[in-house]
Amino acid sequence: GYSDRLAPEFQRLKTIWESIEELPDEPFESLEKRYNSSADKIEATLEKHRKVEEERLEIEAKAAINRENKLALCAEIETQVEKLSSQAALSNNTADELQAIIDKAEESWADCGDLPLIEEQNLYKRFKSSCRSIEKIIVSLQELPALMNQIESLTEKTLKLIESNQVISEKRIQELEKSIKAIQMPAQIHDTPESLQNLHTQFETLKNRFEKQEQRIAQYK
Repeated sequence: GYSDRLAPEFQRLKTIWESIEELPDEPFESLEKRYNSSADKIEATLEKHRKVEEERLEIEAKAAINRENKLALCAEIETQVEKLSSQAALSNNTADELQAIIDKAEESWADCGDLPLIEEQNLYKRFKSSCRSIEKIIVSLQELPALMNQIESLTEKTLKLIESNQVISEKRIQELEKSIKAIQMPAQIHDTPESLQNLHTQFETLKNRFEKQEQRIAQYK
C-alpha cells in the first residue's frame, strides 16, 4: 500500500537528519522546527494510511470467508436439486420438507455476510436459480399424484383392450395413443417413471394385437 512505499523513504530521511550534528545557533533551531513539523505531518499521514490498509485487509478477510460460505451453500443446494431430479426422490419428500430446504438455505445465505456488489449479485443469481428449481419441484410434487393416477387409468384401459376378445377399432387405438402422448412429466423429473415405461410397453403390445387383427380381417375380404 501507500504507507509501505512511503515509510522506508521517510525512515531513510529521518536517519539522515539524526546523523547531522546539532549546531547551537538560531538557523538550526528554525530548520529543526520545520523538520519536526513536516515529520509529524508525514507520521500522521502514514498512520492514517496504515489504518485504512488494516481496514481493507480486514474487509478482504471477511469477504473471503463470506465467499467460501456462499460458494459452499450454492454447491449444497445445487446438489439437493440434482438429488430431487427423479420420481423416486420426489416420492420420498413432501412439499413442506422441500420448502424447509429453501427456507433454511435462504436463512443461511443471509447469515453469511456480504460480498463486493457485482460478486454478490452473481452468486445470489446462482443461488436463487437453485431455489427456484426446488420451488418448481414443489409444484411438480403437488401435480404428481394426478399424473400417476392418469397413467394407472390408461394402463388399465390398455390391458383390458389387450385381454379383450372383442374387435378393437382404429379410432379407439388413436384416442388411447393421443391420451398417452398428452402425458407430460414435469421437466424437473429426469427419469421416466417405471409406471409410464410400463404403459408404453403395454400400448406397443396393444398395437401389435391390433395389427394382427387387421391382417386377419383383410384375409377374409
